[in-house]
Amino acid sequence: MTMTQFSREDMLICQGREEGREEGREEGIRAFILDKVEDGVAEGIIVKKLRKHFMLDEKTAREYYRACIK
Repeated sequence: MTMTQFSREDMLICQGREEGREEGREEGIRAFILDKVEDGVAEGIIVKKLRKHFMLDEKTAREYYRACIK
């Protein structure tokens, strides 16, 4: 099926799925960080694991960390 064969409704459904995945991913990242903080894991280790498990760059991983510990 080509892109021209998709209806507008099909495109909106796909867009919604992508948005849902991104929201779910962000929730997972927050839960991961909060769990590690609760266990007393150091910031540097959390950032390293965020980069490894969620394929984040250093800056983004630190931004997530800082946002979660406020």
